[in-house]
Amino acid sequence: SQEELFADYLTTGRTIFGLSVGAVVRIRGRYAALAAVQDDGLSLRPGLTFSWNHVFCGVVCETRGTVSCANVS
Repeated sequence: SQEELFADYLTTGRTIFGLSVGAVVRIRGRYAALAAVQDDGLSLRPGLTFSWNHVFCGVVCETRGTVSCANVS
């Protein structure tokens, strides 16, 4: 299923890169909706929607390329 694939992608990515949070985000217009998320104790859940300029994927959309952020809190 799509949920199982997302879970596998997130688990693998978090493990490889040592991340505490992983998310699959769908961009629709100026909004970013969480399609899948894994976190360490945050209250994120699929379905939450944000203005894309308030989340990191907004930077990716603006630059139209890969973005790396170090020491983000």
